[in-house]
Amino acid sequence: MDRNGEAVADEVRSLLLKSPRQLREIVKMGKERMGGFGAAERVAKLIKKEILARRPP
Repeated sequence: MDRNGEAVADEVRSLLLKSPRQLREIVKMGKERMGGFGAAERVAKLIKKEILARRPP
Protein backbone atom coordinates (compact mmCIF):
# COMPACT_ATOMS: atom_id res chain seq x y z
CA MET A 1 0.00 0.00 0.00
CA ASP A 2 1.33 3.44 -0.83
CA ARG A 3 1.54 6.38 1.59
CA ASN A 4 -1.79 7.78 0.42
CA GLY A 5 -3.42 4.42 1.06
CA GLU A 6 -1.93 4.28 4.55
CA ALA A 7 -3.18 7.79 5.31
CA VAL A 8 -6.66 6.80 4.17
CA ALA A 9 -6.49 3.62 6.26
CA ASP A 10 -5.48 5.61 9.36
CA GLU A 11 -8.32 8.06 8.83
CA VAL A 12 -10.84 5.27 8.30
CA ARG A 13 -9.53 3.41 11.34
CA SER A 14 -10.05 6.43 13.59
CA LEU A 15 -13.57 6.93 12.20
CA LEU A 16 -14.44 3.28 12.76
CA LEU A 17 -13.15 3.25 16.32
CA LYS A 18 -15.71 6.00 17.00
CA SER A 19 -18.56 4.27 15.16
CA PRO A 20 -17.96 0.72 13.88
CA ARG A 21 -21.36 0.62 12.14
CA GLN A 22 -20.06 2.89 9.38
CA LEU A 23 -18.00 0.11 7.80
CA ARG A 24 -20.36 -0.41 4.84
CA GLU A 25 -20.50 3.29 4.02
CA ILE A 26 -16.73 3.56 4.20
CA VAL A 27 -16.29 0.56 1.88
CA LYS A 28 -18.70 2.20 -0.57
CA MET A 29 -16.79 5.50 -0.36
CA GLY A 30 -13.48 3.68 -0.81
CA LYS A 31 -14.87 1.84 -3.82
CA GLU A 32 -15.77 5.14 -5.47
CA ARG A 33 -12.48 6.85 -4.63
CA MET A 34 -10.11 4.00 -5.39
CA GLY A 35 -11.91 3.05 -8.57
CA GLY A 36 -12.03 -0.61 -7.62
CA PHE A 37 -13.73 -2.71 -5.02
CA GLY A 38 -10.74 -4.93 -4.25
CA ALA A 39 -8.65 -2.26 -2.53
CA ALA A 40 -11.53 -0.93 -0.45
CA GLU A 41 -12.53 -4.43 0.58
CA ARG A 42 -8.96 -5.28 1.64
CA VAL A 43 -8.71 -2.10 3.71
CA ALA A 44 -12.08 -2.84 5.31
CA LYS A 45 -11.05 -6.39 6.22
CA LEU A 46 -7.79 -5.21 7.78
CA ILE A 47 -9.59 -2.56 9.79
CA LYS A 48 -12.29 -4.95 10.91
CA LYS A 49 -9.62 -7.38 12.10
CA GLU A 50 -7.87 -4.61 14.01
CA ILE A 51 -11.09 -3.39 15.64
CA LEU A 52 -11.99 -6.91 16.74
CA ALA A 53 -8.49 -7.30 18.18
CA ARG A 54 -8.77 -4.04 20.15
CA ARG A 55 -12.20 -4.79 21.60
CA PRO A 56 -12.18 -6.02 25.18
CA PRO A 57 -13.14 -9.71 25.41
